[in-house]
Amino acid sequence: MKKKVGQPKKGSLNKIEEKILDYLCDNLDEKNSKKIIEQLEYLVKILRLDYTNDTITELYPENLNELPSEILFERREEFRLAHLKFMINEEVYISKIRASLGILFDIKIRPIPPKKVDFSSKFELIQIKLEPNLDTNIHGRKTKN
Repeated sequence: MKKKVGQPKKGSLNKIEEKILDYLCDNLDEKNSKKIIEQLEYLVKILRLDYTNDTITELYPENLNELPSEILFERREEFRLAHLKFMINEEVYISKIRASLGILFDIKIRPIPPKKVDFSSKFELIQIKLEPNLDTNIHGRKTKN
């Protein structure tokens, strides 16, 4: 039996997702870090999908046409923005962050973290791999604004 997927609803990121995006912004160049922060102001609808081993949080704007073009990545195709490995309470997690249509699209975390995380405990970044090319599509053509 297939699981029915709901519609995105207004919501906010949880503490782990916020921490992952903090790590991302801290490691991106200033221009793209600023774009992520500005995009999050518009990405107010959230859809959480829980699977056996991982959870995916998809981010959506209220209206795609309301996003100013200057806060979008020039690369419009879907691509993996970052791959992070981090530890909470000596448990290792992997997160993949994707972008699509020039905006942050989803955050995948594996394994599924506990619902409530004690942030007084150790939370540390082990490794981060960033996509170096946020300005051109894979096929090499520069996108137009």
